Amino acid sequence: HGVQRHRRPDRAGKTGFQNPNVAAHWREDTLVGVLQSRDAHGFIDRNIALLLADEARLLRQVVHILRVACRAAIPRRLFGVDSVGEFFLPKGNGWIGAGQLMQVAIPLFTDADLLLIVGFLEDWVLLTKFGIQYPRGASSIAKVAWHWLPKIPWRCPVRDAEERLLRVILALPRAAEPTLTEKVEEALTDGRHGRSDGNLLKLIFNHFACDAVFRDLPDLGFRVAEHALDLNRSIAEVVADRSDFSSEAVNHAFGLGARFSMDDFPSSAFNGPYLRMLSHHPTRGVDFIIRLINRACEAFAHPNNHYEHIKPPGTVVLHLADGPHEQHANWSLWAAYRGMNVTPNTFESALMALEYWLLEKAKRGDPNLEAILLDLLRRTNSVAITAVVASIAAAKPSLAGEAAYALLTCPPLLKADLTRSSQEPFMTGQLGGFGIPQISAEKGLYDKERKESARLEHRNRNLEYVAVVLQMTAE
Repeated sequence: HGVQRHRRPDRAGKTGFQNPNVAAHWREDTLVGVLQSRDAHGFIDRNIALLLADEARLLRQVVHILRVACRAAIPRRLFGVDSVGEFFLPKGNGWIGAGQLMQVAIPLFTDADLLLIVGFLEDWVLLTKFGIQYPRGASSIAKVAWHWLPKIPWRCPVRDAEERLLRVILALPRAAEPTLTEKVEEALTDGRHGRSDGNLLKLIFNHFACDAVFRDLPDLGFRVAEHALDLNRSIAEVVADRSDFSSEAVNHAFGLGARFSMDDFPSSAFNGPYLRMLSHHPTRGVDFIIRLINRACEAFAHPNNHYEHIKPPGTVVLHLADGPHEQHANWSLWAAYRGMNVTPNTFESALMALEYWLLEKAKRGDPNLEAILLDLLRRTNSVAITAVVASIAAAKPSLAGEAAYALLTCPPLLKADLTRSSQEPFMTGQLGGFGIPQISAEKGLYDKERKESARLEHRNRNLEYVAVVLQMTAE
């Protein structure tokens, strides 16, 4: 009886959507009903031959109906998005069956189907939004994406098809192995790579594309980031790379000549992989950012790395429990985490991500916050990271503890932070963008993050405020 119960809907469904005497819209409605049923996956598994017949004509229809009719409207606020409206996510297990069958049907699809394939893969990956990192069929989806990636022509009629397929792959990194690691290693080792390889490295450095990579394949993600920032080269090598373009002089002055300024614009906690590093692998992420900032400041202060109109930093001394610590210092370095002066965008973004992560810990009242701040002060060679510590101290003086007291041992820092706090109102105005529309959704999110950061309550505070609070609360 159980077998018959499952087979009767199949026979009824086939009769409904195969009968040429039934109107086309009724045939399609029948298929919609089948795909919205609880047994949609079973229906697909039991009718593979039918779905693949006639060059997979019916499978194409199934894919189209899944994308149009089998979606759930989920309020955006449930995903932490502060706006009205809904996200339309895949609904029903028909997506699983269709995803697995798409791999089998690879030879039956042609270039004319590329728009349908890319759209389906993108929609299928949204299943991960339900909290399932690798839904059933993830490996099939990755194999389909890998198959079509090299077949995309230079002038593809499907907009951004290559990047969209790469984003699908990076959303399922373990399912895309070992090909993903092989492609990355090939691009990193050879130094010469095709268009898709270059885009792959760029996306692994992209906040919105690299989350699953840093979560599941951190060694790969950190290696790409190290390569992108030239951290695998010596300080002598990066200093020797001189720039003939004035627009790139700032990056070269900080030993970041491997970056193009427009690739990293605008600065934001969301621009680059830094926040993903800190979220998934905090200790390793902090180590990476300290290494990046220290190396950049070492290059900035290097006697053989001077550029016209770029003044090298001086030094200040911060007194900690283990003794005095000399740090490279000038206004550009102190203001870098706020983007108030001219420093490399990716340098600023790393500091912004560090501040964002530390502020989140402060909001939660993390008991380890003081130890982390003191560790940052001990290990940094510049006031760029020290300024981030000062920001956390201004936001939560009591949680900063000894780190806050240490900042007050250096009078030049109090003066620098007073200047910074006085310029905060102007920063808020400049972030308005003069009403110019954003050229991409991601850049719009970068600006939105900066505007929200500029409105934080502690922005107008400074180290003098910290000193007063600590005096009033001292035991």
